[in-house]
Amino acid sequence: MVTWHSDNGSFETFNEGLQLILAQQPQSIIILSCSDNQYIESDINNLLQTINIPVCGGIYVNVFIGNKLLEQGVLFIGLDFEISNHQFHINDDHSANISQLIDDNTSLKQETSCLMFYDGLMANTEFFLEELYSTLDREMTIAGGGAGYIDFVQRPCVYTNQGLKSDIIQLITFNRPLSTSIGHGWTILDGPFLVTDSNGSTIKSLNYEDAFNVYKETVEKLSQYKFDQHEFFQISRHFPFGIENINGELLVRDPIVHSNSSIQCVGNIPDSSMLYILKGEKDSLINSAVSALNNLNSSECNLTIAFDCISRKLYLQDDFTQELDMLYTHKDTNIILGVLSLGEIANDQGGAMKLLNKSTVIGCL
Repeated sequence: MVTWHSDNGSFETFNEGLQLILAQQPQSIIILSCSDNQYIESDINNLLQTINIPVCGGIYVNVFIGNKLLEQGVLFIGLDFEISNHQFHINDDHSANISQLIDDNTSLKQETSCLMFYDGLMANTEFFLEELYSTLDREMTIAGGGAGYIDFVQRPCVYTNQGLKSDIIQLITFNRPLSTSIGHGWTILDGPFLVTDSNGSTIKSLNYEDAFNVYKETVEKLSQYKFDQHEFFQISRHFPFGIENINGELLVRDPIVHSNSSIQCVGNIPDSSMLYILKGEKDSLINSAVSALNNLNSSECNLTIAFDCISRKLYLQDDFTQELDMLYTHKDTNIILGVLSLGEIANDQGGAMKLLNKSTVIGCL
């Protein structure tokens, strides 16, 4: 494996780094770049179409190498092993065909390890994961993160040999073990509340009352925040939801917008689920990322890659550098490469593939 990175956001630097990586004759390339770069999409697309080995990766808000956080720039990872690049263009018109597309992909059904790069603002990601898990003939270990921009405007953001793409899921499979671990560090503030009316990612009622009123009353009662003094997201980023599963795990869901009595989240909220309102402390969030690293089975790890939710940086602000510092120094392992993502992908304890929010997913391969 070879890597090259720069904090320069120009196309000329992108091309320079790509040529240096290609000169090392890798068998495939992962490209991770920052969303604040000055790339012209047509220039990138023309360049990507000249590459004759598999290309994957995405544009993310930030990229990091060790404890160095890039606001601009690019990271190239040249892999010395073969990968299979399975691409699925998903939109509302084609969601019903997902299971058939997966079922027709014979080679995908035989793989056991996978990285997932995808458009973090696309619809149907969770539906795809459910169909993938139910259609595969064997359990697959997966780690991934959503690409995209902090302004939440959808643009082409996934690197392919055909150019940058939107509304795409890229499954990168390979014939070697993948160890994964998850951390989030959020703890219960109050609950549980019964979800009595929801539609996809929108919560309409909790305990048969308007969802926003329940959320507002609880947060204002148990914290110093007042919703008439702050924008909704300025408060809600401190108090996400947690869905409890049968294993007692909390699946974190990020509330981002409220409209009248409803709250919209990133990720689906099932009807009749038990929902908690969570809280975060700086130390618990940072320590959860370190615990995820410690829990990895990394005895034969050639690449450690992390998908860390952008909302963790928004919550920790300047203290986010402490998380990177502790990951960098806490364990004698190879340097962690990673991105700040719009949603994270990993298996839960039962093996099911899940879309996560406000979490850290670390993969070792």
